[in-house]
Amino acid sequence: MKDINFIISQFSNKPQYKRLKDFECLSFIKNSMPPFIKNGIAFTYKKNNIAFFALKHPTIKTEFNYNLKTIRSILKMLQQNKQICKDITEVKSFVTYIKEEQEDKIYPKIEQSTGNFDNHLQDNELKIILDNIKNIIKNSTNS
Repeated sequence: MKDINFIISQFSNKPQYKRLKDFECLSFIKNSMPPFIKNGIAFTYKKNNIAFFALKHPTIKTEFNYNLKTIRSILKMLQQNKQICKDITEVKSFVTYIKEEQEDKIYPKIEQSTGNFDNHLQDNELKIILDNIKNIIKNSTNS
């Protein structure tokens, strides 16, 4: 019986599954990084022989750039020993701001007024409107 790694390697050797090879390469590089940087990677991809790492925070980008020499040496080791990542010539990083979805919390409105205020308006239309508002407030506090 064939194990899963053998099956995946057979698929990744076919030209139509080239992205599997790229994924293997990028995930190997990602997993060989320190935990602080590894957890700060939002996603990775390869385009025009450049490996891009999208990072979650500018501080992680600074650490990534500080460790860039190490990352390039890992890439070179992969190209020589494992025969993967052969076409990647450069490594770049950028900060992405992925907005996490938050639930909209609905806070109930608590009426703070009791509706006990005097109506000193001279205009009859405004006086009627203010009396209606006063009645609405009184009714909402009673129920």
